[in-house]
Amino acid sequence: MDIYKDDELLLNYQLMIPVAAVQTEEGIEEIDYGQLSKEKIRKRLLQIIG
Repeated sequence: MDIYKDDELLLNYQLMIPVAAVQTEEGIEEIDYGQLSKEKIRKRLLQIIG
């Protein structure tokens, strides 16, 4: 996803790059941003996939 092609994403995330997000049935869910945590991302992905 390129935030520079979407004004809303750029407005929301330009100071928090990088952003880890996933597409769920409810929409896009932020998992982590800024200094990414491998453990936080792993735990959330495991919750999502069951």
